[in-house]
Amino acid sequence: MKRMIAVAFTVFILALTACSGETGGATIQGRVEIFTEDTSVLSQVITTSKTTAEDVLVEACQSVKIPYTLDNHMFDNFGGIASGKTDGWILYVNGEVAQTGAYQVNLEDDFLLEFKYVNYDMVFGQ
Repeated sequence: MKRMIAVAFTVFILALTACSGETGGATIQGRVEIFTEDTSVLSQVITTSKTTAEDVLVEACQSVKIPYTLDNHMFDNFGGIASGKTDGWILYVNGEVAQTGAYQVNLEDDFLLEFKYVNYDMVFGQ
């Protein structure tokens, strides 16, 4: 009986850990790229215990002292290059335009995060 309780407790703890969004000390690895058409602001392979794209981007920028602006979960400036009315920073995750903010993107091992400075009309076809 004690063994069944111990097994049930272990399964319960593992389930809670999986639902918490934490890696539980585990690390993931991937690539972070921040660039314009003609300038690479950041290109780095990163190993991290962070789980969201926002946290990983902040960690990557801070590790090599790249200035950035993050306001209300929105990145709009990397390396002194700010978003404007027609052009700006767009997040791509594993080659696709992110459908949510970076703070809502959960990453897995072998991720690719890219922030590209682009013309909005070219990306969104307006």
